[in-house]
Amino acid sequence: MLDGNALNYRNARTDSDNLPNPTDSTARLLQLVHRQLDQKEKIEHEKRRIVKDSEDTTEVSSWLERTQWIRHLEGQDKATLLQLVKPMQIEEQELQEVEKSVKRLVEEAQQTILHKKVSIFTLHRLQSFQPGQDAPKPFHVNNNHQTIERYQRVWVQLLVYILRTADSNSRLYQLTPEQKVGIHNVLLAANRFQLYEPEELEEEDIEAMRHELDKYCLQLCIALLDHRLDHDEYESAIISYFAVASLEHVRSNGTGQYRFKDSAQCTPVLSGFIKIAQMLTVQYCLEKEKEKEEDSCRRLLEQLHTRFLTVSSATPMDWILRLRLYGRGIGKRMTAEGCINWIGDTVIYQDIELSMTDFRQFVHKLCEETHTILLKELLFVDNAGKYSCITSIW
Repeated sequence: MLDGNALNYRNARTDSDNLPNPTDSTARLLQLVHRQLDQKEKIEHEKRRIVKDSEDTTEVSSWLERTQWIRHLEGQDKATLLQLVKPMQIEEQELQEVEKSVKRLVEEAQQTILHKKVSIFTLHRLQSFQPGQDAPKPFHVNNNHQTIERYQRVWVQLLVYILRTADSNSRLYQLTPEQKVGIHNVLLAANRFQLYEPEELEEEDIEAMRHELDKYCLQLCIALLDHRLDHDEYESAIISYFAVASLEHVRSNGTGQYRFKDSAQCTPVLSGFIKIAQMLTVQYCLEKEKEKEEDSCRRLLEQLHTRFLTVSSATPMDWILRLRLYGRGIGKRMTAEGCINWIGDTVIYQDIELSMTDFRQFVHKLCEETHTILLKELLFVDNAGKYSCITSIW
């Protein structure tokens, strides 16, 4: 018969035998922790990859609240969206021909305005954003070559986005009958360049094919602008494009992240779109007059101007004009993010890297050139350091 101490010892031993092995418990706990971490990482990855509207309104800036880009793109894969507006690949030869066509159209429109092929009344109306009104100053294209090139890339990227997605059942916008016809004609005309080798065609044939593609590209651009938005603004392919193009992939701390561009980044792009849209419209009106389809370039432009180039027209241009004004308002109230960075003794501004030694040499050289101009051209000092005879001028 066991005494009390022995009985308690045996019961304690029995209970300890029924407890789980400490090693097994630790392993199961670690597995549970790893599983939870994997699940959390998966959720975070999905959150980064998919456009999702935040339930916390404080996470959404006033700019994104105004644009409604998140609402439009909700549920879309960010990496896939960026592929839609990436530069053309070698195999996308039709799109490369479209890019060349847009460049030709913009250059031709620029020459039309510079060489005064349309009246001053037309240019005053084109410069205005109010229906039925002329602007105090005429429309001008005195921008430098780099600026015009940067502006036209907006339209090239727009057409690339549309041509890549037009036949997709999951496209994010709607097409009017005129736009569908325009897209079909552009693709058909661009594809003709792939049917022949360059040496198989005479120069006149190539020029005729270019002229045909330019004509259809111009018609498509006007059809995209001439889109009445009575329900949702994102029915427009143009406005849908701006939502997709506003996404960017940035690398931070060795990892890639997606974010929407802010108002300071987007406002110049909107201005570029507006400028080229005005140029293409005046060129379209001039071509219609040349082809005897319209009696007057000026009268046609006045009609189109009121229809889709002004505020209060409920068109893509109306939306873009209002958004640009809103973006400029934000820019006046907020300090823009800095553009200058330092790495050691090197200053980095955008794509320019300059060491302090180079910067000092630049300042010294600038001072020397300024000193030379002041002495030789403004003070009339010759190489010997003597003043030139000013009286001889008289």
